[in-house]
Amino acid sequence: MTATIKFPRLSFDWNITPQQFINFWSNFYNYPQEHLYHDNINKGTFSASDVENLFLWKNGMKLSGKKLKALREITRHLDVINRLKADFSLDAFQNVFDKVTTIWKIFLLHITLPQCYPIFDQHVFRAFRFLRYNSLSGSPTEQVYLQEYVLFFDTIVETCGTSRKETDEALMMFGKFLKTPHGGSLCTLQASVSAATIQQAKQDAA
Repeated sequence: MTATIKFPRLSFDWNITPQQFINFWSNFYNYPQEHLYHDNINKGTFSASDVENLFLWKNGMKLSGKKLKALREITRHLDVINRLKADFSLDAFQNVFDKVTTIWKIFLLHITLPQCYPIFDQHVFRAFRFLRYNSLSGSPTEQVYLQEYVLFFDTIVETCGTSRKETDEALMMFGKFLKTPHGGSLCTLQASVSAATIQQAKQDAA
């Protein structure tokens, strides 16, 4: 009887190209109310409603009272946001929005200048840490974002020729996978594979 049944086995390929990585993981992307992002992100000038819809999309669900209050503090500076969209200065941005929490501040940075500043959250940070350092430790700080992640992200986009949004989607889904028990074990598995490769190289050279 078992001869007629096909039994699957999952495997992990460590040797795919960056393009294949993006194509594979972006296929799993599914996020609620995606139109809120696409309908607003490329507008040359924002209304308060545009900004609110983008943050609603980012949150993935209805905003709590605390988050609504924080968002109103952001939209209070709508004139600054639109001025920065036309003539961006990171120093000017920091001067006005320095007190905004890290992830929301970076998302505001993204919607202000999406062609330069990618989306940043715990999932893409986890993917970055694994791909860059074979580690899942660390915190998604603003310093890491500005000094490391932006360059990491831009390099992938340039190498693959994919859109910034598709690249973000792939990193997000891979980062979500790494949060699972099976995904989290990849660091140990990769370390074992690397150690075995080094040992084999030593034996071949002997």
